[in-house]
Amino acid sequence: MSKVFVLLERRSSILFLSGSSAVFDTIPEECFSKYDFYLLKINKENSIKERFTNKDLIIIDTYSLGVDFLDMAKELIGERNIPILIIDDFDNHIIINQLFAKGAKGYLNIDDYSSGIKTKIQKLIQKSGMLVL
Repeated sequence: MSKVFVLLERRSSILFLSGSSAVFDTIPEECFSKYDFYLLKINKENSIKERFTNKDLIIIDTYSLGVDFLDMAKELIGERNIPILIIDDFDNHIIINQLFAKGAKGYLNIDDYSSGIKTKIQKLIQKSGMLVL
């Protein structure tokens, strides 16, 4: 008698930080079927340190939060290899390159957000070693 084993793939876990709930509402529905999202609207009452554990990707809406949140995220991540995707309205390549120098692994202009978020998420998660089905 042979045994059959089924390997269940763990869904990727994404922490999405924003100062605006409107950004959450425009995430394509198919992203929610592929990934586990943890959407966190930042305000003075929220402590986010504990939210950074066991995530496969962090998305930061610096358009609403400011670029300082990238520095904070890198500090909270520490040595863990968690990619960070920045969403903002920068068109200047010098500024965008500075985001990468600070530790961002991806950038998406807010104007391309709705059409590009799915592809950016998939690429960053695949680069970090997670298998996306």
